[in-house]
Amino acid sequence: MDVVFNKVAGELNNKIKIFCIFLTTPKNRIIRIRHQKNTWVKRCNAYIYASGAEDNTIPSIKAYKDDHYRFSYAKMTNGFRYVYKHYGDKYDWFLKIDCDTYVVMENLRMSLYNRNPEKHYYSGFQFNLPTSKDKTFKYHHGGSGYVMSKKTFATLVTKGLGNKDHCRIKDNGYEDLEIGICLHSLKIKAADGRDKDGKIAWLPIYLEKALTPYNNYEKHYYLHVRSVHKYENGLESLSQYPIAFHRVKGDSMYLLEYLLYRANVAGLRNPMLIPEHENAVEESESVLQQISHYSDHFYKH
Repeated sequence: MDVVFNKVAGELNNKIKIFCIFLTTPKNRIIRIRHQKNTWVKRCNAYIYASGAEDNTIPSIKAYKDDHYRFSYAKMTNGFRYVYKHYGDKYDWFLKIDCDTYVVMENLRMSLYNRNPEKHYYSGFQFNLPTSKDKTFKYHHGGSGYVMSKKTFATLVTKGLGNKDHCRIKDNGYEDLEIGICLHSLKIKAADGRDKDGKIAWLPIYLEKALTPYNNYEKHYYLHVRSVHKYENGLESLSQYPIAFHRVKGDSMYLLEYLLYRANVAGLRNPMLIPEHENAVEESESVLQQISHYSDHFYKH
């Protein structure tokens, strides 16, 4: 157990308070939601699932009468209003994600660490809309999720939703696009969302589809046709400190939980913790000594 990491994660949790809002349907309680809750959701400061039915065991609220995705805008609109009414003044950041998304909350909190929740901020994976006449319009893909500051969330709910001058009034619509249009109309821009090297932090497609060096429809459409930015191919496309993975189904939540929080590679260190001007020869010798020590007792012979 890494006691230092647990302490750091706890401090991050206390400093950057995030309310997680999930888009879901009742049928996903067993096949998706329970796996999310067993893994990363516990790292949210609080959360609610916006669904077509209330279920206190999740917990979920009945955010709309119809669970079809074409009404996801109405569902999230009602979900956002509910969260703002009950929790809007208690949290600094509001994260919207799907029920098949895995979020590395420590990395999300690191990305927000030096940002002021009292200023506008809206970030995720930047999408374009090829049919838009406004070529400056960008929005964030709803599957991999988007995070809003307290100020942006409050502005969206109090000045945008229900106001035909800024937001769609009809119930039908895709939530990520319509929320993006609302925020754009409110003069709140969609932040870049990539890391310092221009790599993907919020991944909208299957991880394996993104990482393969070979072409596939999802990678071509989401990461090239619809993406605002262009990325290197395969393994080089993703950030060292990823924030969100979309299309993580059921048991795959445990795969990511294990690989991110349990598995290690002998001698491999976290880039953030490597001194800038270390003596590589001396340090490698020290690491090799540690490997030798571990080799004696870690594996059964």
